[in-house]
Amino acid sequence: MHFQLRTSNFALPKRGRTPLLVLRPLLQGRGRAISRFLTPEWIRGGQVTGFTMIETIVALAVLLTAITGTITLFMQRLQVTGIGRETITAFYLAQEPIEYIRRVRDENRLALIVNGEVRDWLLGIRASCVGPGGCITDTANDSVASCGAICPQLLLSADGIYNYVGGVPSGFTRTTTVSETVIGARREAQINVLVSWTRGSLSRSFQLRETILNW
Repeated sequence: MHFQLRTSNFALPKRGRTPLLVLRPLLQGRGRAISRFLTPEWIRGGQVTGFTMIETIVALAVLLTAITGTITLFMQRLQVTGIGRETITAFYLAQEPIEYIRRVRDENRLALIVNGEVRDWLLGIRASCVGPGGCITDTANDSVASCGAICPQLLLSADGIYNYVGGVPSGFTRTTTVSETVIGARREAQINVLVSWTRGSLSRSFQLRETILNW
């Protein structure tokens, strides 16, 4: 039995020829299918249909605008939330001196009813708070004092109590003023409390008024 190797249709690579050139005759008839398999659909036929530079820039600009708008809205919500929290705190700080002065008024009147002791109905309040200067009411330490030139800033203790004795500066300043009105035998006092604070570069304030009678 004899075997004969025929090389008429298959040429061995010569020096300087690449394997691709050698295999080119073998790939004839299948080149189109291989090219279609290896070439993405969007560049077949020699036409590139991807995004251009201008389209890419426009898409990035739209994306950045959407992100910037979302971040701006989020920051505004945080600011509104912070202002609301501070306003609620200011409301309670303004309500505190009013309740304190009302309690002092009641104690002075009860001294007459229970012990027959005659007191000024604004005893403990008149000397410090009646007048234009204003006063500070430290309800945590049960004390009242004149502000002088300017009322000091409230302090916040480690227990979360606002006072004027110990703690860190709270950022809130509270001024309480009392004005008395006498109409015949009737006496009444108007309590005005102003709470002010600073948020960023803006100054904010909350004011509360209450009228009490000498019952």
